[in-house]
Amino acid sequence: MISDWAKVGVTVKPLEKERAQWLEDFGKLNWDMNLQTNVTGTGDADYTLARLYICAAKRNGYCNPAVDKLLLDARSTVDQAQRPKFCQDAGQMLWDDAVGIFPADLASNSAIRSRVQNFAMPPSGRPLFAKVTVSGS
Repeated sequence: MISDWAKVGVTVKPLEKERAQWLEDFGKLNWDMNLQTNVTGTGDADYTLARLYICAAKRNGYCNPAVDKLLLDARSTVDQAQRPKFCQDAGQMLWDDAVGIFPADLASNSAIRSRVQNFAMPPSGRPLFAKVTVSGS
């Protein structure tokens, strides 16, 4: 990615940080560009969208009251058919506002033997083993 940025005239100096320092700097907006994974571990779009993009979160320097309204409406509606629409509309605004670039999507791989039962990779890509059993030898 660094060489691709250079092709368009952007000089990138990679700087790895320990997580505690990264979180502190991220919260203080002490960065010019930030590359991170953003898995929605809960399976609910609110986990990522509201955590990062509501004005009050102050997580990345972005604030759009129209996005706030959609995400807060999604949180407060009792109509579960409406929630995805609110989140989709907010996601489209984030895309249109070019809040970030999304250069890659991480895929989780798993391998199991035939005696492993009840394993299914959830959409979050985070394996759940609560219902997994292993039969015989």
